[in-house]
Amino acid sequence: MKEVGQFINSMAIQEDLVLNEAKMAVKPSGIKTSKHDDASYLCLCSDGKNISVNPSQLSRFSGYFSSLLHSEMKETKTKTVRLKLISSDILQLIINQLARCQKRREEGIEFLEKNQPSMRTLTEILDAADYLDIPILREVCDEFICRTTPVSKLTFEDLLVLNHKYSLTRLGQALVNYMSSHVREICSMEGWLAQLPSALLEDLLASNDTKVMSEWELVVLVEQWLRCGTAARSSDRDKHLEPILRHIRVPEIVRDHEESTVPEGLRPGILTYIMNEIKVYKADPKSYRALHPEQSNIRRPLDVVVSLGTHDSIPSMFFCLPVSYASLTDKDSASVETFRHKLQFSELRHSSFQLPVLCLREFSACSLNNILYIAGGQNSFSDSGQDALTYVFELDLADLRWTEVCQMKDPRCLFYLGALNGHLYAVGGINSTGELSTVERYEPFQDEWVYQAPLPYHIHEHAGCVREGCLYISGGHTGMGHTNAVSCLNPTLGEWVECAPLQCARSYHTMTAFKDQLFVIGGCSISSGEIINVQTCESYSITQNQWTTLETKFPSIYSAALTSFSSDDETVLCFGGYSFLKRHFDTFACIFYVEKGEWQVVPIRFADARMKEVVMTQVKIREKTCMQYFMSTATV
Repeated sequence: MKEVGQFINSMAIQEDLVLNEAKMAVKPSGIKTSKHDDASYLCLCSDGKNISVNPSQLSRFSGYFSSLLHSEMKETKTKTVRLKLISSDILQLIINQLARCQKRREEGIEFLEKNQPSMRTLTEILDAADYLDIPILREVCDEFICRTTPVSKLTFEDLLVLNHKYSLTRLGQALVNYMSSHVREICSMEGWLAQLPSALLEDLLASNDTKVMSEWELVVLVEQWLRCGTAARSSDRDKHLEPILRHIRVPEIVRDHEESTVPEGLRPGILTYIMNEIKVYKADPKSYRALHPEQSNIRRPLDVVVSLGTHDSIPSMFFCLPVSYASLTDKDSASVETFRHKLQFSELRHSSFQLPVLCLREFSACSLNNILYIAGGQNSFSDSGQDALTYVFELDLADLRWTEVCQMKDPRCLFYLGALNGHLYAVGGINSTGELSTVERYEPFQDEWVYQAPLPYHIHEHAGCVREGCLYISGGHTGMGHTNAVSCLNPTLGEWVECAPLQCARSYHTMTAFKDQLFVIGGCSISSGEIINVQTCESYSITQNQWTTLETKFPSIYSAALTSFSSDDETVLCFGGYSFLKRHFDTFACIFYVEKGEWQVVPIRFADARMKEVVMTQVKIREKTCMQYFMSTATV
């Protein structure tokens, strides 16, 4: 215990911890004792020393002392507690640690950071926290370990043992995060696999961030995990096998055409389970996803772009053309030349299934659970939405086949379609009755649309985005003129809340979320009876409910009908755009560097000449982004 004693002696604390050698008792002043001595309990510690404590104070943190106060146990009557597994130094340390936690939890963590206890001391604290049932002490130690001991190849096994013994939540997540990027390394380390608990393995397979080239790599990991257990562990691990295998993404095996590339050496039980799941999924993919919604999450997001429009050789038919593109979130994207190279698109393959609609335009699109949805729109051009549609189609990006699903209740075009909490929301728009305020929510598994709380005004040509569980709508045209109104839908409350208005009324703009900000970029408005492009940009602070006009304007006159999304490298990316002056679409990528407040323009190169004039609408698939392109010859 010399090590623990040295740690306590080095503590910079205000309380005076004085050992009374004559009475062999200590009264720590970190948590105050009662004015009456008979209210104190005497704790007989494992090192033969005694500490006098106030059980009423400790019961606020400790389930053990709380039980003592409300029981007729011998210890309660004698007011003497024998702590055979806890030394006086550790108990003393815990009491002073709790004194800080009762003021502010962060102080308890800072206290440990300042004094840097050894791993041995931490394990003794954790043992005592378990024995005395003190959850906050476990949480503080958990946070401290994560801050001061990063998971690496050198520390992984020790931290794994620590987490297995104490079930520390934050440390467990840190271990899963490390494993998600080192699956092959984990497979080759028998010592690690022998210590790996089933709960962490299940969390690893359930994570969308686990980086593997094939889903079979995770199946092999499970196989290796079973082999590395002792005889006693193997029996226990077999019990957890099926719940773990449920997290293997069967649709991804089918999507990547890997049913026949089965790794060698898999035990019959694992192979039979996986192949049976593949068979069930292929028989009815939609029902399978309904029964297993977690299977819809993508572990390896697709990098595709979907072109929706009219084929040159078949002008009356709607078609789909996916093309690939390089990741736009690399750190070197600041280079114009590098960025231009990343935006060279190439055709992959045509979908064999054509939609039964003619020349669809002014529809909305978004993705949800690896399904791309398009809804509404018109099949002929009309200023007032006379030919607005209720059609809704879904494109399964695993096999590129279109399916018609339940139609919306209201025909609508020029509206916002967004994904929030596993549902689609169709907001506003226009049809033969005029501008709409109605809002509908689509339930994918029930295949039905349900009316939600309507907007407090009628609107079309507006923009929207989703952030922190809320849906935001901004700007648009009311039928009487452009508006600067901004509204927020909180699905939990089921009502729209008015936010601070835009500083510039506009429509046909784009809106995207970046951290705790919303950005509104470009659009159009009316000046002297003419439609003009708006190049001003605004940022909205969600916490302050305030809009600010950016000092730099959008760098192109093609500022209407843009698509935008935020990137991981502190940028907002905008694509395409329409100019009312030139009556023409363009294919540019405009990069906004949020920290610098600067724009950069990069041309986009398409392999297909038909994609020179396009309108772009963002469609996200998990964290990576797809964009939906559709041909348009009509003016916006």
